[in-house]
Amino acid sequence: GAAGAGCANGSFATGSTLSASGVPSVANDSLVLSAAGSTPSSPGVFFQGDLQVNGGLGTPFVDGLRCIGGNLVRINKIPSLAGGQGMYPQPGDMPIHQILGVSPGDTSYLQFWYRDPGGPCGTKANTTNALRVVWGL
Repeated sequence: GAAGAGCANGSFATGSTLSASGVPSVANDSLVLSAAGSTPSSPGVFFQGDLQVNGGLGTPFVDGLRCIGGNLVRINKIPSLAGGQGMYPQPGDMPIHQILGVSPGDTSYLQFWYRDPGGPCGTKANTTNALRVVWGL
């Protein structure tokens, strides 16, 4: 896959990427997670862990790597990835900090896991890269 992306999937020559925009703030959370290059029309889920796996390098998991561990929290499921893209939150959705119950100074490790029926290893699922976010006031 491409640098900074997850492992190659059955739909694209490169892997899916997870990126973040906005501000991870407990008082004024504008953090938005975006997955791109995932399998179109398949579901996926954003999730958080409070630890990195293997120093952030991950360990084999489905057709990709699981880079986050510890206490895992599902942030939100995307029922169908239009064009392989998914975002959370959408207007009206609960802010991420409320789902996670974080406090200022907490660190979240974030990753996206998605269905990949045509994936190279036949596990029918894959993951993106992982992100590290430190929550502010």
